[in-house]
Amino acid sequence: GVGKTRLMTSVCGHMTHPENNDGFSALYFQNEFALSQFKQLNKHTIAPESRFLCGDLVHMQDQVDYIRCQDSCPDLVVIDSVQMLAEAKSKSGIERCIAFYKQVAMELDIHVCFIGQLNKAGEVAGSRSVEHLVDQVFTVRHMFLPGQFGVNVTKNRWGESGISARFEHTPQGVICVSEGRKNEGDEAEIQFDNDFAM
Repeated sequence: GVGKTRLMTSVCGHMTHPENNDGFSALYFQNEFALSQFKQLNKHTIAPESRFLCGDLVHMQDQVDYIRCQDSCPDLVVIDSVQMLAEAKSKSGIERCIAFYKQVAMELDIHVCFIGQLNKAGEVAGSRSVEHLVDQVFTVRHMFLPGQFGVNVTKNRWGESGISARFEHTPQGVICVSEGRKNEGDEAEIQFDNDFAM
């Protein structure tokens, strides 16, 4: 309930908007809602004529076959959540899913984002080694301010980590209210409660 899905659909909606001249495309796999309900819930985010596709396939090979059958591969594939994959029902299953998708990402030159929940120990649910298998880890946490959540870069293989941003839920979607701040010594600004990872 922190806003992981809402944040990622907003990112995908922005990057695929018809008025965005970069021409990026995204493919969002989820199974929390029926596909028609998911599209209805995100009608403010998914603009008509956008390059934003949604799917509800839960088997990795089915997802990859769907990616390959597109006229052009999406720039970003979102798996919401990694635990939804039929092959990810165990620790080793999650690790195999990530390894499989890493190979697909390199082969097809795409980016893959896994969304998943943290366990009570603050680790990605299902496997302690997940953070070591991926290039970036973003942690999303509820903030004490109503309707706001924070995103922190806890790992970045190719750049700086420790950067955080604060977002707010609005009726129109998610908006950024504070970005690009280093966490050092700014405890008042970054008080969180429940932890989630993206």
